[in-house]
Amino acid sequence: MQRYIIGLVIITAILTASIIIADQYMLQEIPENWWMLSLFFPVISLISHFLHWLSVTSKKKLYTSFFIMATGMKLLAYLAFLIIVHYASRSGLTIEFLVVFAIFYVIYTIYDLILLLRSMKGNNGKNKNVTDVAA
Repeated sequence: MQRYIIGLVIITAILTASIIIADQYMLQEIPENWWMLSLFFPVISLISHFLHWLSVTSKKKLYTSFFIMATGMKLLAYLAFLIIVHYASRSGLTIEFLVVFAIFYVIYTIYDLILLLRSMKGNNGKNKNVTDVAA
């Protein structure tokens, strides 16, 4: 769990620095509420990872249920976040904000999948089961 948190901090720092640099040197303006993504994505990823950790440490029958629950909760949290930003922000959801959101989503999802596949490989010891989960 500690390695996961360190990875989240590193990814968040890199993304935040990249957005600040892009805002300084690009002609395209970065949305003013992008900073919320730097707080929201690590928290949701950490909660999802914790649920995955619970599923690995619990009975094997519960693994699928925990995994689906964590994924569903994550998707609902993303949807709720977008709805809240739309109604709470003066400008609503702009294309620029959605592009930054999509970048964060893809990068955090790739990070989660890499660690999930590594943990599945480590727990099963066979690549056959890893491809079954990824499919």
